[in-house]
Amino acid sequence: MLRADGLEIYISQGAKPGLGGQLMAKKVTKALAAARGIPEGIDLRSPSRHPDIMGADDLVIKVEEFREATGYKKPISIKMGAGRVRDDIKIAYKDGFDFVQLDGLQGSTGAASTEVLKNVGIPTLAAIQEALDGLRDIGAGPDMPIVLMGGIKDGVDAVKALALGASAVAMGTAALIAGGCISCMQCHVGNCVVGIATQDPEHEARYQIDVQAKAMARFFEVVRWQIATLTKALGHTDFRQLSRDDLVALTPEAAAITGLPYDPTYRAQSDELLTKVA
Repeated sequence: MLRADGLEIYISQGAKPGLGGQLMAKKVTKALAAARGIPEGIDLRSPSRHPDIMGADDLVIKVEEFREATGYKKPISIKMGAGRVRDDIKIAYKDGFDFVQLDGLQGSTGAASTEVLKNVGIPTLAAIQEALDGLRDIGAGPDMPIVLMGGIKDGVDAVKALALGASAVAMGTAALIAGGCISCMQCHVGNCVVGIATQDPEHEARYQIDVQAKAMARFFEVVRWQIATLTKALGHTDFRQLSRDDLVALTPEAAAITGLPYDPTYRAQSDELLTKVA
């Protein structure tokens, strides 16, 4: 922990909030088994809760334990899938986390059942709004930084999230695809054909680290330029100046969720521009 830049208490992810995980026996190698303290080559099923965190009171104790262990020098965050966001964000604030990593429904995983992946959780747009509403309920306002994730795929999505009220965004699937993932959604079987989601030496050898690292670097550089371009186009000199005043809702549903002004004329203008480009 002392070598880390920060600590995260991982509660759940947006693709399967409130549920545990599983790792098939083939992926439980000798090294992983030693790290987890279990026999090698058996299915590993992670529980849907931490046995020593049964509620908000236990959670605040755990945060304090981590702060003492790191000399009060490391930021401590909590990652949670979007479920009961309005209530959960209040607990996170009152328990003293430095920031929250909020993962919406679009957050992906190759190891969740289709029933859960498609039907459980709250979409990212609604999640950020519920989080902001929850903080407003207790007068916290911007005191709790939110890192929004779940389907953020490019600089355009990042600017929208920042303007809505997120302090930062995180990208998982988009970065993996930039680094060679073909999104076959079979991460759990251990036979990743490109060598990412596997512990098999033969499959791992297929991954060209230097090549894919450069590809990911180019992707994030493009994202950076997209954010800079849109920020300047909106009349700002710093992305931290982005606000809800820079946004409108293009559908009645988005307007109802976010409270943004509904202005479908922007969609018509966008469609007209795309038609001209085509």
